[in-house]
Amino acid sequence: MQEVVIDTGDTVKELKNLMDSGDIAAIATRVEEISPLELARTVSRLDEADKTRLLELLGPARAAFVLSKLSGIGAAALVEQMDPDQAAPIVGEMTSHDQAQLLRHISGHRAERILRDVEPAAASETRELLNYPANTAGALMITECLSYNGRQPVKRTISLLPLISRASSCRMRCISNSSHGGANIGGR
Repeated sequence: MQEVVIDTGDTVKELKNLMDSGDIAAIATRVEEISPLELARTVSRLDEADKTRLLELLGPARAAFVLSKLSGIGAAALVEQMDPDQAAPIVGEMTSHDQAQLLRHISGHRAERILRDVEPAAASETRELLNYPANTAGALMITECLSYNGRQPVKRTISLLPLISRASSCRMRCISNSSHGGANIGGR
């Protein structure tokens, strides 16, 4: 089987040019068009200053999306370089699971400093997940809940998850199928 190699050089140049232009809408569009694997590779090839600048330009929600595509250690290294006051709004946009996965790779004092500026209920859920040892069921669970129509195609449902999560005013606790009696997936 032949390995597929993605050349991210052109994408890196394109992203840097967009960052230099300051066109936030164009940057956001391009980031959303790039496959998760290519996005992770592209961001990893940026120098540290450009990585931080990219997150700042994108704003908290889109920056959280970018961080979620990087490896835990890569995302943590980037967040470690940020001021906790700057990192907190980004971390606050992540699911409790993603928050916990990220903060596991950050020193305890710094992680707690970030969580102090995250919405209290979300921070509490993340602290709870951080209490579970890594690679256990508790550490892998999510605390959010989504309800979907059981006749909706899986691909469509999955594509809506980030939008529903961001638009929700509450922290979600499970995925619920609204047909066939409302079966729950992923709750506690």
